[in-house]
Amino acid sequence: MLMNKLEFFAMNNPMRALIQEILEVKTLRKFSQLPQNKKVLEIGCGNGTGTKLIKKYFRPKSITAIDLDERMIHVARQNNSDPSILYRYCEEIKYA
Repeated sequence: MLMNKLEFFAMNNPMRALIQEILEVKTLRKFSQLPQNKKVLEIGCGNGTGTKLIKKYFRPKSITAIDLDERMIHVARQNNSDPSILYRYCEEIKYA
């Protein structure tokens, strides 16, 4: 599912990243009991900003992050070189 131009702009806006770090992470930490050094699956990773915040604040062993929009996966891969984070376009995943 491709985002339209307005959605793509909104998701890649630096202000959104700031909101994620200030507000969303605080809320997620309040409700999550995720232990460190576990594997995480992020569904709907977008440009990878949230993925990096999960890595920073929850310290999982690895993250597999998927999205429906191949353009967002491309952006996420460009913005992150952490080898413990694997970005995948949902069509690339083989289901058993």
